Amino acid sequence: MYFLQCSAKLFFLKELLTHPHICRDWRRCMAVEHMTRGELERLQQRKLQKLLRYAVLHVPFYRNYAQEHHWDIDALSLEQFPVLDKAAFRSHEAEFISDEYDRSRLECCHTSGSTGEPFCFYSDPKERTYTYATFWRGLARAGIRPGDKRVWVKGIDETAQLPPVARCRRKLWSMINRCLLVDAHFLTVSPEHLARTVENIRRYNPVYFHGYAASIAEIARWVKESGRDARSLFPSLRAVVSESEKLYPEQRELFEEVFRVPVYENYGSVEFGMIAQPDTDGNLLLNEDHIVAESTGGDEEAVITNLDSFAFPFIRYKNGDRIRLGGDQGHALPFRRLNMVLGRMTECLKLSSGGTLQAFAITSAVYNLSEWIRSYQFIQTDLEHLKLLVVPCREKLPEDVVRKISAYIHDVSGGTLQTDIEYVTRIPLTKNGKRLFVISQIDHQSGR
Repeated sequence: MYFLQCSAKLFFLKELLTHPHICRDWRRCMAVEHMTRGELERLQQRKLQKLLRYAVLHVPFYRNYAQEHHWDIDALSLEQFPVLDKAAFRSHEAEFISDEYDRSRLECCHTSGSTGEPFCFYSDPKERTYTYATFWRGLARAGIRPGDKRVWVKGIDETAQLPPVARCRRKLWSMINRCLLVDAHFLTVSPEHLARTVENIRRYNPVYFHGYAASIAEIARWVKESGRDARSLFPSLRAVVSESEKLYPEQRELFEEVFRVPVYENYGSVEFGMIAQPDTDGNLLLNEDHIVAESTGGDEEAVITNLDSFAFPFIRYKNGDRIRLGGDQGHALPFRRLNMVLGRMTECLKLSSGGTLQAFAITSAVYNLSEWIRSYQFIQTDLEHLKLLVVPCREKLPEDVVRKISAYIHDVSGGTLQTDIEYVTRIPLTKNGKRLFVISQIDHQSGR
């Protein structure tokens, strides 16, 4: 029962108000973990067929598309449906709303815009309960209970100029949700601010860190450089859970070294909630009772279908990520593996040879250079040049380190990219508080 899973009664009461069907959906969600692979596939197909039929009957865009292509409503398949990107949803926004829903009663949700294309979509809060249950199901594998005290690190308010009423509401929200909000924007403002933040976290004594990996890394580096013992600072800490950003190997190693707890990388988005979550062995598993995941050919661009959204269906939606799908063997749970989240399409570098270079391949150039580099960002300005912004630990990088970085980029790009290093005092975050380690300013369609 969900009540028994919650670590605090106040949190459970809040859950009943905000997610009135959580107890029912929790039972259904947790039951999937005990299914065989065949049972999960049949469940996924039942939900998919229900969604496809509903979309053709009640969603104007798909109804018109089906009529134009003379579909047989009793023989629908996912492959018939078009692959759509954000531009398609933005230009036909009203046509994606089901005719069974009153638009004025739906919530307008906004994506973060980390692909460069933020947009609004609509959601029925009642439909999000099962999606919410999958989030806690994934954390339960790590021994985390709903309502356990967490430090949630995210981009909250770029200006920090909140009126008193809004500040009170935020404090009340944090108390009820058993959560200490930490704004990613202000972790990098000054060492003094970062030290105060760590002290606030120490007093709060969280069970887990949750949120942006790059910002949690700022906390971990402060603890390491100050010579403090994380186990003494945060005695109740049991896990670090990253989401909303790519978790890079050097960040995982830093967390494991400093916090000495398991590190879990969640993969999700505003449109879908949790797409994939890890098991205790580190396998990133797709929530196949909630989504259907595909990927395009050469670019390996993610194409996702939300099985639990009917008010504003996302069917075969390109969310701007690059993923590499795996199989269903080698782990105890029935879900298919997601072998790797390669990053955002906008983080892939375009090569003059016609290929692309993945973000994690580029960031490997500065792997294990934390002694010299405090923060960095790669920016591709054209097909031949790559600019590396560096916040150095000292005044400048040694010449042998510069040569090592340049040689690595030259080799991994097939000799097509030259690297120019520019020293800066601070690398700005995005508007929503994320840190982009790789930025391509080249149109991936035209190569310009």
